[in-house]
Amino acid sequence: MHLYAQRREHGLLGREAAYKSTFLPQHASALTLEHTLSAHGGCVNRIHWDETGSRLVSGSDDRKLLIWEYPDVKRLPVALTTRHRANIFGAHILPQTNGYKVVSCSMDRTVQLHELPPDALNVPYGTGAHLSDEATTVAGGISQPRTVQPRTTNYTCHSSRVKDVEVEPMNPHNFWSASEDGTVRQFDCRCRTDEQSFPDSSNLLVHVRDGKGDTVELKSLDICQAHPHLLAIACSDPYVRIYDRRKLSLTSPENLRWRGTQPLLQLAPAHLAIGNRTSAAHSTYVCFSQKGDRLVTSYHGDHAYAFDVTSAGCTSAVYPVPRSVIPHVAGEGNGWKAVSLLPPSPYLQQSSGSSSSAKGEDKPLPISAAWERDAAEQAAKDKHFLSAMEHYDRALHLAPWSAALWSQRAEALLSRGWAGDAMWALRDCDVCLAIDPCFWQARLQRGRALKAMGQIKAALGAVQDAAAAQAHYPGGGHSHDREAERQIAELREQLEARLHEMEEERERERKRLKRIRSRRKVQNETMRGSAIRRRGASPGAGTLAADTEGGSNQQGAATQPLLQQEQQQQQEG
Repeated sequence: MHLYAQRREHGLLGREAAYKSTFLPQHASALTLEHTLSAHGGCVNRIHWDETGSRLVSGSDDRKLLIWEYPDVKRLPVALTTRHRANIFGAHILPQTNGYKVVSCSMDRTVQLHELPPDALNVPYGTGAHLSDEATTVAGGISQPRTVQPRTTNYTCHSSRVKDVEVEPMNPHNFWSASEDGTVRQFDCRCRTDEQSFPDSSNLLVHVRDGKGDTVELKSLDICQAHPHLLAIACSDPYVRIYDRRKLSLTSPENLRWRGTQPLLQLAPAHLAIGNRTSAAHSTYVCFSQKGDRLVTSYHGDHAYAFDVTSAGCTSAVYPVPRSVIPHVAGEGNGWKAVSLLPPSPYLQQSSGSSSSAKGEDKPLPISAAWERDAAEQAAKDKHFLSAMEHYDRALHLAPWSAALWSQRAEALLSRGWAGDAMWALRDCDVCLAIDPCFWQARLQRGRALKAMGQIKAALGAVQDAAAAQAHYPGGGHSHDREAERQIAELREQLEARLHEMEEERERERKRLKRIRSRRKVQNETMRGSAIRRRGASPGAGTLAADTEGGSNQQGAATQPLLQQEQQQQQEG
């Protein structure tokens, strides 16, 4: 490590290389449990360090906030008595306050600011060795905290559960809250409480709405440490939204009643954005990286994803991929486009375009890469897909030019079938085709991946491309060609059958809606007739109707002789 630092100081090591040399994967694997902090009487929902890393605040279902000291972990924690009436979901120590100001939010729709007494944390620092285990813990190994009654300011401007609070670096005055009412509120400790404590207060910063205009629930928010003007929000739909606070201003809910705040970026994993739109997957937590170039979010019912916010949301793979973008070839389906997530590959110029590449015959693999490939194939055969992915990752790290390896990993992903695997398989197929456009098997795998994503029309187009490529670049003998034709025909038949089923489903839905409209029309006419009959059955209305009808008959009887006289005069004339 000293050698790396010396080379960096002498300008012999770039910043990126120095960063990689400092944060090595083996360092993460060397992490061990140092100490267990036990004092809460319920589930711990949120923890946060202060800016110095010496104090940790935790919020729990027991409606208490605890402040822990580090590295003096044997010291008793300080328990803050709050005015929350339900589970605490968020907690944060305000910067530059030395731990004496804590903000929290809860299921009871409130945000609270807690100011500790001056002597609440004035305990001599030490190793804590003078405290015996019996003195610091009670039965069950749970610490007996020191209870403190802070001065609490209560904000009640939200109309639903408040899920998170966030602070800005070096700013001890402002904090922000995110609620399931779809709003982000900004608070200022220097302002009067009554100006920011009611639902119609003018401290509304963001109101999130979807494309239909419906309010979207907020689950988490984070402020970028490197660029504090960037605010990221995890929502109850598949999208994570990023806002630029420099372009926003505080307003009242009345001004944003019918429209939402326009985000700077709206990010989602591709398979959630264009695949099954009825999926219940939604983001649950969001966090910027220390440098502000990445945004990590976790999903309910799915995986965790990292977005590169410097390139407008390109999803980061868990696998090593060439630094490129691949031209989009996925086609269209049901009004959506399945596009490639990568840029043009540097290996594209190495493609020979010969019929040998159509069989996936790359230049020989290194011995270590071939061993990893064989181990991956055996693991996939035994249904140990996690191990297979690890072996394929190492093989591709050693031989990223091998189109066959990309295709084989795509096949393993399709066989595993986890959430999002179809999109990653589509990505691998795109890389394979960028390296070798003649690899028709990858085109067939693209069709299968698009089918798994629900993009039936796009999948049918990919299968047609595979059929054309296989006819143009046959190889492997007549039996191999017949097998390829059989696979293509079988997948095409499945896609056409599914497309026919979708058309029938849409037709049934149209007929159902038509029947509903007809029934409503009959019901409306029946209700209108009943209303007319009720009005006609009233005494005044009946007399008036009879008088009108009688007058009409008398007028008709009086005018009938006049018409007959005119007809006789015309005949005589």
